[in-house]
Amino acid sequence: MPIYTRNEIVDILMILGECRGNYRAAARLYRERFPGRDHHPNDRAIAFIERRERQQPVVRRRHRIIVIKRDDPRFLSLLAMVAINQYISLREIEAELGISRSTAQRILQLHRFHPYHICNPHWSRMIDHQNRWSLIVWCRIVNGFLIGPYFFNGNVNSARYLHLLTNELPILLEEVDLQTKQRMWL
Repeated sequence: MPIYTRNEIVDILMILGECRGNYRAAARLYRERFPGRDHHPNDRAIAFIERRERQQPVVRRRHRIIVIKRDDPRFLSLLAMVAINQYISLREIEAELGISRSTAQRILQLHRFHPYHICNPHWSRMIDHQNRWSLIVWCRIVNGFLIGPYFFNGNVNSARYLHLLTNELPILLEEVDLQTKQRMWL
């Protein structure tokens, strides 16, 4: 069987598609369309070519490896700019250094400065979620009345509880009748 170029194989398969998978009709149509070509496949050759092309894995191109000179002043100035200002954009780098955005991004990715983790976004907030804090609330339900709430500043100790009983509780108990107040104990 003669060796066909990639273009010839594509033409053969396109004609086979036009002929709806009929190998003999595809061989006849190929001979009519391309009379100047050296090789004209017969129906068995077209069937073999189709089977071979279906079984071949798809060849993917490898990514090219880009070598960046580390002593290039633009390379060093880009890293210095990112070290000074972690929030600088690729467009700002492009404008200041004259490096294309794709080259700047490649250099940053080479040094593991990905846009999504140049700095931890949780650290940039001034909120500290890991410190313990507490909230102490006093309230009570008496005869269907909600008494309170009263919020303590800090921990409850005897002085703060005494302040609640003597100063704040009479204000909170204004809606409760006298008999209920006399039966209550705190």
